[in-house]
Amino acid sequence: MKKILVILTGGTIGSMVSENVVDLCEGSVYRLIDAYEKKYGKEAFEVINPFSTLSENMTPETWEKLCQVLWNTDFEQYRGVILAHGSDTLSYTAALLGMLFGRKTLMVLIASNYPIGERGSNGLANLRGAVTFLRKPPCSRGAFVIYRDGNGKMPVYLSTRIREADPYGDQFTAFGGVPFGYMEEEFVPVISEKNPSCRELSENREPVFETCPDVTRKVLLLKAYPGLDYESISLQKKPAAVLHLMYHSATACTVGEEENFLRLLKKCKEQQIPVYIASVKDAEGRAYATGKQILEQGAIPLLNISPEAAYGKLLLQYGQQKERDLFRENLFYEHLPCPAIEK
Repeated sequence: MKKILVILTGGTIGSMVSENVVDLCEGSVYRLIDAYEKKYGKEAFEVINPFSTLSENMTPETWEKLCQVLWNTDFEQYRGVILAHGSDTLSYTAALLGMLFGRKTLMVLIASNYPIGERGSNGLANLRGAVTFLRKPPCSRGAFVIYRDGNGKMPVYLSTRIREADPYGDQFTAFGGVPFGYMEEEFVPVISEKNPSCRELSENREPVFETCPDVTRKVLLLKAYPGLDYESISLQKKPAAVLHLMYHSATACTVGEEENFLRLLKKCKEQQIPVYIASVKDAEGRAYATGKQILEQGAIPLLNISPEAAYGKLLLQYGQQKERDLFRENLFYEHLPCPAIEK
């Protein structure tokens, strides 16, 4: 039987508690594997630890290391890949890796709410869920996140659709409101028009990237909120692109001086910096007057995509060697179907 490649990267799932401080220490990342084998017996794991970091310290440069490790992996040797990661930036890493590798292999990302061995920790259960998923996978390829929630359920998320955990309950959610399925004794799919079928996931597709993209190009990420001072935003380092997260109605402020998004759009246009806005339900349909102004000033709408996936896709867009418009296609189901809007 083929082995499972387990990649340990640190995070809470690889940390220990000392004097009420959670941190990584020498060898702590391997406690996950030791605890698993102590409880469930030996598993056909091949374990690597390319780096150890708390996930809040994850940077595009760290992602570049991880992408290179995976790009140079012969996936045919393994039943699948399990990536143990910190929870803070789990949704960002999951989205990026899903779009880059979700069509090449089976990959499951996991994390933990507390360090292994601590009361209430779900890290070991999440690893068990990932192993069970890979033993009887519903598809031959795809990238997913498995994380037990506070109700004891274990949702399986498409990696490009998991949203950042809320800071109160530490719970993840699915962009679009529907997870891909749940882990019980085995995987149970959620049947929804928003989800791809297991057959679709298993279909062969031509590779998008011939070489591993450079994901270290800087993308400036902004979020609309009352009082955002666009005049304080420096474009001196000239990012490859700007990604502006809009209000849910695909709007942002277009009045006043400092708080007027249109002024930033004008500056970016003068410096030839593309500005993308997310998420937009239907760029051709009905829009608020403010949203229409923003589009008329050259903002590029990204349709039905989570903030994490939009950010990751821009890193891939501007890090690829070929000039290809990645936003014309779904790399790994990051764009949901346009919702029905009542008029």
